[in-house]
Amino acid sequence: MFTNFSIESTARSGADLGYDVTVVEDATASFSEEWQNAALNYTLTQMTDIESTEDVLTALTE
Repeated sequence: MFTNFSIESTARSGADLGYDVTVVEDATASFSEEWQNAALNYTLTQMTDIESTEDVLTALTE
């Protein structure tokens, strides 16, 4: 739903279970740019890789 709620919670659960988690940054959104930036540039950097849709699609087709 929102990067700073659902995405963070799901990413944290996956990381806690030992998964390598990737968040597709341009496929997420939040209440405001400030909240979005806080999630992507602080919280999620501690437990995930953050990639663009283009980078993920490229990786999947290699």
